[in-house]
Amino acid sequence: MADNKARYEALAAKGDTGAMIALGLLYHQGDDVPVDFGKAMDWYLKAYAKTNGDALNNIGVMYRDGLGVAKNPKVAYLLFLAVHMEGLGDESTQIRAGRNLSRLAESLPKKDIEEALSYTWPYVDQIVKSRGKNITIRKDVLPTKDRPRIRDNNWWLDSERKSMDFQSPPPWNY
Repeated sequence: MADNKARYEALAAKGDTGAMIALGLLYHQGDDVPVDFGKAMDWYLKAYAKTNGDALNNIGVMYRDGLGVAKNPKVAYLLFLAVHMEGLGDESTQIRAGRNLSRLAESLPKKDIEEALSYTWPYVDQIVKSRGKNITIRKDVLPTKDRPRIRDNNWWLDSERKSMDFQSPPPWNY
């Protein structure tokens, strides 16, 4: 496995997101290296910066389960949702993210899902990049015409949009 780690590191240094994910998984699962969620997140964030679907899904798992970050099921829900709605990754990525999304949606209170859908992507991005340490709702992450809430983006069918008749909580209401 040490040979794999060196090979993955060489590929990751060249920008290979698959190698970044493989390295993240080594540390996430402790495959011939000690489990280190911080190092796993380091690698996932490098792939996240390149909009890699596996990175979003794996970071979502870390937020869902509180692995190296504070539990944040709303952020996890949105990461799984983004993989699903944007069609990120290959078929197996889509299946994993879809399964994670379905399971989490069943356990989250409706109010939490509604609040999460009221966030903007810049706010989610801020939380992810700060490893959950910056949850401050700054003015530059609040919804505007040019910075829509997730519920207001183009992901939804008309029938789905009609079912989103809830009021977004402050400060996400505008």
